[in-house]
Amino acid sequence: MHFFFLKSNEALFLLFLLAALNACGQSLPPDLNHCAAQNANVNAGDGYFQIACGCSEAPGTTVASNQSLSCTVPTGTSVNFYFIKPKEKHQIVPVGTPSFAASQIVNGSSKSTVIFTVPFPSAGTYSFQDGFLPTLTGQIIVH
Repeated sequence: MHFFFLKSNEALFLLFLLAALNACGQSLPPDLNHCAAQNANVNAGDGYFQIACGCSEAPGTTVASNQSLSCTVPTGTSVNFYFIKPKEKHQIVPVGTPSFAASQIVNGSSKSTVIFTVPFPSAGTYSFQDGFLPTLTGQIIVH
């Protein structure tokens, strides 16, 4: 039997190297439950919207088809819509006025997280829906 011993700094380096090699080629999603100042995060999944953080409404608030999500934020906030490895196509599409630009079409079977960011510099109620599931709706209320 052979034993070898590593100094503590060598052991830490080896652990770091193994972790880096294990994650090679993989992108880790950001911590969606912690928002930077002037940001809100909304998860847009297959058949649901969910508040992650940054809205006045409770984190974890989730709505499905035939329900509407409300996210209230102060003027100047950017809302990040996160599509986390969707299996279905999605697109955030504004409804009515005031409005914002629609997101790109997020292809189903995506193997990565796609982020769509909308800045809200002016007060108003901005309604939206999933372009591929129009009964899934929401609104960003900017005050």
